[in-house]
Amino acid sequence: MSRLMVSISGVRGEVGSTLSPQVVQNYVMAFAAYLKGGKVVLGRDSRVSGPFINDVVKGCLAASGCEVIDIGIVPTPTVEMEIEHNKAAGGIAITASHNPVQWNGLKFMGSDGRFLNQEKAAKVYALADEGAFLLQPWDKLGKVTVDNGANQRHVEAVLKVSYLDVEAIRKRRFKVVVDT
Repeated sequence: MSRLMVSISGVRGEVGSTLSPQVVQNYVMAFAAYLKGGKVVLGRDSRVSGPFINDVVKGCLAASGCEVIDIGIVPTPTVEMEIEHNKAAGGIAITASHNPVQWNGLKFMGSDGRFLNQEKAAKVYALADEGAFLLQPWDKLGKVTVDNGANQRHVEAVLKVSYLDVEAIRKRRFKVVVDT
C-alpha cells in the first residue's frame, strides 16, 4: 500500500487507500480554518476520482463558511490566475500532477495565487492534526457558484502577453497531438 504524501506541494495519495473522503475532509477543513473563511477558487484535473473529491471539497468549504467558486476542469495555473481574478482568500487544485491515475491530491494556494510556502503549509497541516476546524451554523454556511469562464480568461491572458508573437506562431501552422 502507498503512503499519504504531505508536503509543501500539497497532499497526495492513492484513492480508496491513503486518500479517502475522510482524509480529504480533514485537510480541506484545516485549510478553511487557516483561511478563516472567504472566497476559495476550486479547480480539478480530469482524473476519474475528481468528481467525488470535488464534491467533498465543496461541502467542507461551504460547511466552514467559505464562498466556493468552482471553475471545473482546468490546468493548475488557471486556479492560480483565478484566485487573483476573484480576489479570493485562496484556492485548491484537485490533482496528483505526474502521479499514476489511481492517485489524486490537493494543492493549496494562498491569496497571492501561489502554493503555500513551508511555514503556511505547516500551519494548515497542524490544524489538520489537531482537528481544529471552523464549522459554521446553518445561517452562515458558504455557497457554491460555478464559473465556466476560467479557461477562456486564461487563454485570453496568455494571448495578451507582450512578448508573444501570435501571428508568427499561426504562420508556422504547428500540429498538436493530444493524448487523453
